[in-house]
Amino acid sequence: SNEPVDGDLMIRAVFSGYFLSGEETPVTELKVFPNFPNPCSYRNGGTSFRYEIPGAGTIRLIIYNTLGQKVAELTRQHSFAGTPTIHWDGLGLNGRLASGIYFYQIIFTDAATNKTLRTSFHKLLIIQ
Repeated sequence: SNEPVDGDLMIRAVFSGYFLSGEETPVTELKVFPNFPNPCSYRNGGTSFRYEIPGAGTIRLIIYNTLGQKVAELTRQHSFAGTPTIHWDGLGLNGRLASGIYFYQIIFTDAATNKTLRTSFHKLLIIQ
């Protein structure tokens, strides 16, 4: 019966979307772990970035100088959720980068929904 019992109100609701079981919650932001090594250098093989993604999609790792100019970009396709790693050799769009402070951001575009998630900016130190 759809009638209230003992004066209680009954609320009927219709939900759309996907069902989450247990304690799972939708991912609303990307998790990024500190790159290693940091500081890094081209001569010592660069550095690696590890991050957590919610599902299939495209990852873009963008590195900026202190003026906010893009100096490097890597793109990777992933077919499932997990914590993959991107290795960067330390080379920029125009070759070797000068020693200094840089910032990086990881951007994920979900393959199913086309929704974009971004990390905050993280500091990266390059020593040549």
